[in-house]
Amino acid sequence: MQKRWAISIGSFGGTVVRIHLTFLLLLAWIGLSALTAGGPRAALFSIAFITALFACVVLHEFGHVLAARRYGIPTPDITLYPIGGMARIKSNFEDPRQELVIASAGPAVSLGLAIVLMIAAGGIADPARLAMPSGLRDFAGLLALANLSLFLFNLLPAFPMDGGRIFRAGLSLLLDRDRATRAASWTGRLLGLAIGAYGVAIFHPILMLIGGFVFLAASAEASSVDLRKALSGYRIGDVMVDDVHMLTTVDPLSTAIEALIRGEQDRFPVVDPRGAPVSTISRSDIMLATQQIGLDAPIAQILDRNAVSLRTEASAQDALAALETGADPVFVVDAQGKTIGIVTMNNLAEFRMVRAAIDRPSPRPTIFGRRDHAVHKG
Repeated sequence: MQKRWAISIGSFGGTVVRIHLTFLLLLAWIGLSALTAGGPRAALFSIAFITALFACVVLHEFGHVLAARRYGIPTPDITLYPIGGMARIKSNFEDPRQELVIASAGPAVSLGLAIVLMIAAGGIADPARLAMPSGLRDFAGLLALANLSLFLFNLLPAFPMDGGRIFRAGLSLLLDRDRATRAASWTGRLLGLAIGAYGVAIFHPILMLIGGFVFLAASAEASSVDLRKALSGYRIGDVMVDDVHMLTTVDPLSTAIEALIRGEQDRFPVVDPRGAPVSTISRSDIMLATQQIGLDAPIAQILDRNAVSLRTEASAQDALAALETGADPVFVVDAQGKTIGIVTMNNLAEFRMVRAAIDRPSPRPTIFGRRDHAVHKG
């Protein structure tokens, strides 16, 4: 089934481009605001400008995609959100040079577009012209300014911007990857706090939102490093979930509905009749398919994702890498290729918490429930 809240607008060179539905809401809000402030012409100009800007964002993301393909790295899709685009690249960039090239490619495209548009417009337009445009030169000038801003903003040394990845890649040439990620994450957190604080000082909600987003994204990168460290030395068989309800491709949708009712799972691994991994279906997938094709249809009719599987003896860090590059979940198979469990990001996080609790030093013994205190006698 298709990604929730995102619609596909086409596939280019094997990379699917999707638009999140919230982006359409953004267009509607911008159009309505411009209509109220400046009339139909201003509304049309604003909608056309935002559409053209996001076309430039798509080109920016394809800069990353084409650079990744140079190294043979899969790039399954690009999704457009109101805050920008996101290209999914299936790599953990163990080679910092690859990350440096791929992360730099997007901003390079934005800078190139800005230069071309500046030449076409004869310079950069005044941002105030957006409220009272006079023609194509203003349009091109404003689009040049937007691409230049996109270029500069993406060079900020903070995740998830390209600058954060460029910064980490540069540090990784001198330090190990985990230390480089921690350093880049702390830089991102401090930058996020600074942007948010400035937004509060001038009461600018967008800056507050961006600051919070940057802080959380940088924290997520640091959390990923901590999780990878916690999984060091463990196999997938040590961390997998084996008490999970699985469905088969030949089961009717009515079986999936019954599993939803009787259990607590909202996502089910699907295997073929021999137990080999096939795909995963969610609660929303099941409910939508039930309405469209009926309870008697086999589950195989609604599957459109390929499963990622690993053997039990593989490293737990390999499972984390697969999850971070889009697998959800990772199927765990035995020597015969039969599914015996799954690994999800949630159960890896729970494993880390349990290990942290086990490894935490015990408190000193106490008498009558109170800690002993040393008594100093002079």
